[in-house]
Amino acid sequence: KPAFPHPVPGFAGRRAQLDRALAHADHDTLFMVYGLGGIGKTEMAYQLIRELRARPRWRGATPVLVEVRAGMTASRAVAQLIAALGSRSSPRRGLSDQLALAARRLDERPYPTLGINAAS
Repeated sequence: KPAFPHPVPGFAGRRAQLDRALAHADHDTLFMVYGLGGIGKTEMAYQLIRELRARPRWRGATPVLVEVRAGMTASRAVAQLIAALGSRSSPRRGLSDQLALAARRLDERPYPTLGINAAS
């Protein structure tokens, strides 16, 4: 897998959102980041991963980034997540089965997982 990108030097802003995500990080491993294009969603995700990697629980964790695009079905987004976690998802599986598979994979080991709304 390719290395997870690094945040830009001098990242500024979004401290409240980062702190809120970090407060949940030891209990939740799936975060959705959404908003208008160009407001810094991806950079915030990179910064979140950088800060998580400083914590003992997340030091060896493999981060997963799933980009969700306009018009993408929930089933397709979950299939992308499953693939990013190293599993295969059959297109014949229903959404509830796909979600259950994704949840099992996320429970197996810590993957800080970020869903990014890739708005233009």
